[in-house]
Amino acid sequence: MKQNGTKSLDGFPETQFKVEVYENVKGKFNGIVIVNQQGGYQGDELVLIENDQLVNEGQSYLFVTKHLKEENWNTLVPVYGDILIDNEEAKKELIDKFTTAYKNEIPFNMSR
Repeated sequence: MKQNGTKSLDGFPETQFKVEVYENVKGKFNGIVIVNQQGGYQGDELVLIENDQLVNEGQSYLFVTKHLKEENWNTLVPVYGDILIDNEEAKKELIDKFTTAYKNEIPFNMSR
């Protein structure tokens, strides 16, 4: 994983990272994709949402994202959208947990 750029959408800095998809739980992503994280540098100042630190290059994460078609990238859910994977056992547990959650997903009903 490597930082791939920064861009300001709506006046707030956002940072893009080029990442390699190890395994996909939901969606159809594979290979190298761009993951966008809200937050980044404005000049010399680091601006963050709810103190959500930028992801670190070279580490593995489970990402929860929403695709932004206009930019062709996947934006992380702030604060909860990047879960650090410390080791192979943790990776397997997270993949199993999120795969099970996806299979048992209960879609939100907007008409309630």
